[in-house]
Amino acid sequence: MAINNIMLLPRTSDQFIVCSRTNVVTVMNLQGMTVKSYSSGKRRKGEFTCSCMSPQGEWIYCVGEDNVLYCFSTSTGRLEHTLTVIESSSVKLKDVAIDGVAMDTGKEPVKQLPLGTPDIVTNPDLSSDVMESNHVLGITHHPHQNIIATFTSDGQLHLWRP
Repeated sequence: MAINNIMLLPRTSDQFIVCSRTNVVTVMNLQGMTVKSYSSGKRRKGEFTCSCMSPQGEWIYCVGEDNVLYCFSTSTGRLEHTLTVIESSSVKLKDVAIDGVAMDTGKEPVKQLPLGTPDIVTNPDLSSDVMESNHVLGITHHPHQNIIATFTSDGQLHLWRP
């Protein structure tokens, strides 16, 4: 079983989250025992490729091979939300604005981020001709705001408000 990443739980010093190439992400203790597990519920194309956690540890976000973001609540232990993170009809923007504030562009905001829709920044150095299929390479959570960023194999950065 290939492990994608390991994250420490911020509220405890003896537990961590293991995201492996399966449809289950697990919370384990230092002795290697499974404390809790979260599943996508899919048997095909539901294996997780990457994951991250909210800064306070309330949410675990996992992206599956099916390009769906699975949002697990650590307080309820359930899958609370799913969101398709790669769509063919996405809008490409060069300036990113969150809550009407331009992000590191020095310009006025072009578009605000509505709930659950992506804003995309494209990397022109990566050609889609080189990539055969578009998939999510990684995910991270902003340390101070409720924003998730996913980056894909075609060089796009998607910003999400979960």
